[in-house]
This record gives sequence, C-alpha cells and structure tokens, in this order.
Amino acid sequence: MEELFNEQETKQGKIEPLTKQDLIKILTESQNNVITQYKQVFTEAGINLNILDETIEYVAEQAIKNNTGVRGLKSILSSILNKILFETSSKGQKDFTLSPKEFSLFSNTI
Repeated sequence: MEELFNEQETKQGKIEPLTKQDLIKILTESQNNVITQYKQVFTEAGINLNILDETIEYVAEQAIKNNTGVRGLKSILSSILNKILFETSSKGQKDFTLSPKEFSLFSNTI
C-alpha cells in the first residue's frame, strides 16, 4: 500500500499558468475559436471584420491581467464585439478594423 501511494505521488505534475502566447494560440488556432466565430457573425451581417494582431495580444494581456485565463478570452471579446456589431450595422458600415485603440474606446463605453 505504501508503494502505491509513493508511486502516485511521483506521477503528480505541476500545472503552469498559461502564457500570453498560449492564449493567443487559443484565440487564433483552436478549432471553432471565438475570433473565427465572430468574423462569421459579422460576415452574415454584411461587415468585414479585421482584428489586428496587436489587438489579439491586447486581449490575451487583459485575460492575464484580470486573472481570467481562457474563460475570460470569450467574455472580453464578446463584450466589445457585440457592441461593435451593433454600432457598425446600425451605421451601415461595411468594414471594421479592431485595433487596440478601438478596443479601448469601445471597452470604455460599456
């Protein structure tokens, strides 16, 4: 019994927090990622959405800063992109580029 306990003890691993690069990969490379989903929603509304790489980095940094990790990525983006979708579609805008500056402006209006 003591051997089994010692064996299980050595199999435990240490969980490392996700890095900014990890979060960026989740946002951009994972299957059905939130960015691809929102680009599709915008396309269906007749709007071409472009999200700059710097903005994706900014979102990842916010998730780390707020200690929300992966779960926070979607809520951070959703809160902004829903507002942008409403604003752009009501103005008849056909293209929108989300920069860190635009992201900050929209996040201050929520």
